[in-house]
Amino acid sequence: MKTIFNILLFYGFIVLTAFSCEKENSKTVCIEGNVIGYEQCEKATLIEVKSFANMGKTITYYEVGKEDTVYNNVIKSPGLYPKGKIYFTYREYNSDIDYKLFLYDPPQACPQNIIPYDATIYVITNYSQTNCQEVK
Repeated sequence: MKTIFNILLFYGFIVLTAFSCEKENSKTVCIEGNVIGYEQCEKATLIEVKSFANMGKTITYYEVGKEDTVYNNVIKSPGLYPKGKIYFTYREYNSDIDYKLFLYDPPQACPQNIIPYDATIYVITNYSQTNCQEVK
């Protein structure tokens, strides 16, 4: 009887572990960053990550009427977030389902000479402009 119980316990553990791995896509660690700007042709925000090294890429940000600025460790996230400090949790980007998050409704015309920034893409799951304690 004890052997059957141990076998059931072992297989139960494996099943629970398998289901928990599927949900591990979402990161609960709070990241501090700075919203530096927006994509011109996608509904996306560019964020310079401050508290987590090597999460993003180096980009040169172009703004009309201003000098070009180089930012390090920049990520791109679908959606429009307020400029300034941002604290957030995130999940990995899944191009099969998340591409819709970048689209404006109604669609927006974009000049052919505008190229999206080459930044690592993450989907923000929750955010605050105040501190990490407010990010749940």
